[in-house]
This record gives sequence, structure tokens and C-alpha cells, in this order.
Amino acid sequence: MGIDGHSLDGGPKIKAKKVEAVELFYDLIYVYCISKLESLVDLQEMYANPFGTLLNYVLTAVVILMSWIYMTNYVNRYGKWRRYDYFFYVINMFAVLYMSNTLSSDWMQSARPFCICMLIITQSVAILYLIQILFVKDNTESAKNSLLILLITCAIFLVGLIFARTGKPRDTVTINILAIVAGAALPFITGERIDPKQVNFPHLTERFQLFVVITFGESVADLAPYFKIDSFSIQPVMVFMIFLGLYGSYIVAVQNLVRKQAIHRLLILMFSHYLIIISAGLINIALKFICLDEDTMFLDLLLLILLMAYYGGVMMNRVYDCWCVQFTRRDYLILGSSYVIGGAVILLSPLKLVTLFGAMLIVGLHFLVFNKVQNHSRFAS
Repeated sequence: MGIDGHSLDGGPKIKAKKVEAVELFYDLIYVYCISKLESLVDLQEMYANPFGTLLNYVLTAVVILMSWIYMTNYVNRYGKWRRYDYFFYVINMFAVLYMSNTLSSDWMQSARPFCICMLIITQSVAILYLIQILFVKDNTESAKNSLLILLITCAIFLVGLIFARTGKPRDTVTINILAIVAGAALPFITGERIDPKQVNFPHLTERFQLFVVITFGESVADLAPYFKIDSFSIQPVMVFMIFLGLYGSYIVAVQNLVRKQAIHRLLILMFSHYLIIISAGLINIALKFICLDEDTMFLDLLLLILLMAYYGGVMMNRVYDCWCVQFTRRDYLILGSSYVIGGAVILLSPLKLVTLFGAMLIVGLHFLVFNKVQNHSRFAS
């Protein structure tokens, strides 16, 4: 399948499922929930306990994305927008809004309401799969597999809620973490039982892309107050260019180079977007702290690691590329050199403008390489 959407290899072609307006509204609610994670990252607390602060952010973000993926996978494979689909979709959205107000850096304090919200979210999707198995009876093997994952996750959260009600918040936190790990790992363990032909890959990639678009929109909206009319500063301009390059690289590498009209397994797509979305959110936070005159080696190193994680997630999607997409040794050399040169600029200079320039260098070189590959692939197709 070429970049222009025409078949080049004679493979099976999939009719793209339409993304409905209610799905976009659903995505907005989840992105809002993720945007509230910024309140979990306090600068002084990060200095005192960097691993704990970042782990708290990552685990909470994984929970939110995992909840979004549960319902998104159901809609992708079975959603016909019957009345009961809408009903449980709305229940899910209500639970997410409540969950957004349970987010706290103190997991022990928020453990009980968090468990309740997660039980509602996972059970609403589980009921939809159960309806599919008992009444619709169409392609039930994948539905049974997904239902098993959801029931295991529900059971773990239910145990956590019982511990929370008995006054054992520390045990509840441990169980919640276990539920998160189980929810993320079980699709890998049971993934072979999901028929890839049942996955509407064009619909799923569009949903992920829209989620990323809205996430970057939130980041740019957070940046807007730094563009002050009375006092011009180059820093917000540079930060905006970094976000523009990150977003542009994603669009070229994932939207334009990926072969959507084909049968693919979805696990790499899912977990690469965990990495992309979480890294993008933390990059936004790191850049804000750097612009607040926080010149520390820790923030510089964190920014470099996050950029590498973000582009690592983008490059994971190479397994879905069109056959005509080819990265040369020179391309890989440029991408590797960008981390060496840009990383040296970021880490060795105490000036934040130079730090931002180093980040722009990494992002800019990635965008140029991806764009060059895209242009050559169009010519080859």
C-alpha cells in the first residue's frame, strides 16, 4: 500500500471505520484528565524524590491511557453505536471525569475513590463485551479474551477497594499498582488469541492520532500565557518550535509513512503511544520548569531522556511502514548524531537558551530526516 493509499503489493484492503463525533468528545475528556497530571509534579518534590515523582506521573498516565484503550478497542472491533453502546460510553465518561478529581500525589489519600472509578470504567467495558458474547454472538473469541483481561483487572481493583475500606491504604496502593501492571501486561500475554483481521487498523490509527493532536493542543494552550505583548521573549518561541517539530515528526512518521490499509496486530501501536503521549506530557512540564529559570543538570538530563523516549515511541511504528519506506544508514547516522550533538549542547551549557537550542536541534534533525524519507518514499511509490 503506497503512501497515496493505492495498493502496491496486492495485499488485503480494509475499509476504514468512520470515527464518530462522540468518539472525539470522549477523547477530549481523557486528554483533559491527562492534562491534570501536571499537578502531580511539584518541582521541589521532584528534586527531593525524582524517581517517586516521575513514577507517580507515569503510573497514573498509564492507568488513564489503559482505560481509554479498553473502550477504544471495543468500539474498533464491535461498536455499532446501538443504544447500549451510547449508554455505557456515557457511564465511562462520567467515571473518567470523577477520576480526574481523584488524581493526587498522595496515592494513599485517593486510593478508595480511584478504585471505585476504575471499577466503573472497567466494568462498563466488560459488560459491553459480555453483551457481545451472549447476545450478538459475532467473533466471540476476541471478545472472550478481552473480557478475561477486564475481569482480572476488575478483580484486582475490587481487592484494592476492600483493603481501602478496611483502613489499609498502603496495601491498596500496592494492589492498584499490581492492577496497572496486569492491565498493561495481559494484552501481551493473551494477544495471540486476538484475530488481527478483526482489528480495523485505519480507525485505530486515526483514534490514536487524534488523541495525540489534542494532547499537543493542550500543551500549546499551556504555552500561550508566555507570549506576552508587553515583554517579548525568545524562549516561548523556541518552546513552540520544539512542540511544532515534535508534532510534525509524529505526523510524518506515523500518519504519512504507516500503511493503514492493511491487517496488523495492534500491540506495538498501543504501547508506542503510551510512550509518545507520556513523554510529550513530561516534555511539556520539563520545558516549563526550564523556562522558569530552573537551570539544573537534572532537568537538562530529564529533557534529553524524554526526547529519546518520545522518538523511540515514534520509531516503534516503523513495523507498520509502507514497503517503499526506507531509512538509509546515513539517516540513522544523522538521527544518532542529533542525540550526541544536541545532548552535549543541552548538558554542557548552563544557559537555558542554549538548552532550548539543543532540544530544537534534536527535534529539527528528526523532522528533516522523516520528511526526506517521506519524499523519497512518495517517489518510489
